[in-house]
Amino acid sequence: MSKQKNDIRITLHVNGHAVEFFPGKSATHHLTLPAPMSIREILEFMGVKSELVMFAFSNGQRRDKEYVPADGEELTLITPPAGG
Repeated sequence: MSKQKNDIRITLHVNGHAVEFFPGKSATHHLTLPAPMSIREILEFMGVKSELVMFAFSNGQRRDKEYVPADGEELTLITPPAGG
């Protein structure tokens, strides 16, 4: 798939137990988005409930779900702790 002019490519790394709720139960996702989107919108685009992510880290900084990543950015998503 070739990149269109306005496409945004990002990489998401899912950290924690919620990986099982992401497509393919995969911890890493390489996404091509049709336009810039917030982390909350990206999760919706993927079919993932935003409640499964507390926040993200990018470039060594904590980001909230309203953060809009730039083309080529990598984010690590932090999910709530679980236990029993």
